[in-house]
Amino acid sequence: MEGGREIGELSFEVREMNCQPQATEVARHFDRVCQSWNDVYQGNDPEGYLLRTRLKLAMSLVRRHAPKGGRALDLGCGCGPASRALARQGYEVLGIDLAPAMIEQARVEAIRAGVADRCRFQCTDVASIAPANGGFEVIVALGFIEYFDEASGLLRKMREWLADQGILVLQMTNRIRLSGLLEGKGGQRMQRNGVGLLTRQYSPGEMADLAAECGLRRIDYRGHSLGPIKIAGRFLPGYRAAVWLDRRMDALADRWPGRRLGYLGTSFISVFRRASS
Repeated sequence: MEGGREIGELSFEVREMNCQPQATEVARHFDRVCQSWNDVYQGNDPEGYLLRTRLKLAMSLVRRHAPKGGRALDLGCGCGPASRALARQGYEVLGIDLAPAMIEQARVEAIRAGVADRCRFQCTDVASIAPANGGFEVIVALGFIEYFDEASGLLRKMREWLADQGILVLQMTNRIRLSGLLEGKGGQRMQRNGVGLLTRQYSPGEMADLAAECGLRRIDYRGHSLGPIKIAGRFLPGYRAAVWLDRRMDALADRWPGRRLGYLGTSFISVFRRASS
């Protein structure tokens, strides 16, 4: 698939990359869940809590490290919550996703939020983008890279897409997460998620090393959601208490004395810039 689009003064082209062999399965799954996705974000269950806190943390890192305003790329944008959040921070946003239903919903939600003039959405397989005028000030990839067989090629592309002082905010499931280790499911490099899609997992250190090989330097890191802890299908010490405990541990992991605790989070968010040549 090839084509040209414009976002303000940003021009780009989209081409397929053959590093996501289960692309069809991923698209079908997210098409199926599109109608309920916004409900999941607002729900009180663990998944909704995880998604909301993930987005909040990612946007706080954008505010801390990114140039103010400019262009942003939201990879695996889904129905567009991160795209809308970036638009509210003043960015012109391009959202990319495999699932047509998700893209249509993202457009609808951007109109409802009053940010459609700053958001554009493209349905494609993995995008190869050649931005004009120096690249993207922000690239956000939340729950995206783990679906790819070959992450290093994608990381190198992301490096090419970044503006000189731009940042990449990358989130993914943690291979050494505390909840998985307690359930005897931690440590696996390849794993099928709850809907049967194959995902490749990394620890925070492994991702930092891989990104360094691809010319990216990690400048910040946060562990995300050390719980709620569940063993044998039951929350400990009960759901409400487990969520309360998770929030307290996350607060500790966000401070320097407890930062290492974040290495056991359910997922992690890393911030990268281009490494010096």
